[in-house]
Amino acid sequence: MNTTRSLQALGAFALALALQPGEASAAQIGANSGYPLNGNTCFTSSAGGVTNSCATSQNWELPLVVFGSGAVQVTINSATTVECGVYTLTAGGGGFQGQPSQNVAGDHVFASITVPTNGTLHGWCVVPPGGTVRSSRWF
Repeated sequence: MNTTRSLQALGAFALALALQPGEASAAQIGANSGYPLNGNTCFTSSAGGVTNSCATSQNWELPLVVFGSGAVQVTINSATTVECGVYTLTAGGGGFQGQPSQNVAGDHVFASITVPTNGTLHGWCVVPPGGTVRSSRWF
């Protein structure tokens, strides 16, 4: 087998592994990839994180992209004490499944949550004045 065919075979094998059904993928993103739930302008972004610059607590949503379905463990990291949680939705927005929220500084580590077929995964935080959410990772 020549080098080109070997590389094609290797590429096809890697693609097949990546597209295995029933397995959610792993990723990490900065909190600044999210958005405020009420469309306010209270958040400032720095080094991938977001800080609430208003005088009242504000809600921040984190869309967490997955390719496939299956069990996922989510960690949201904050520089200050904030309340965060995770949830999934089925296609069409129904079938809510959530995890209990945690009100801590540092890593918010959530128990495994199952992303349904064609479903979506989300993180959320209630950020107090001066509070900062840094990042989220999931696998």
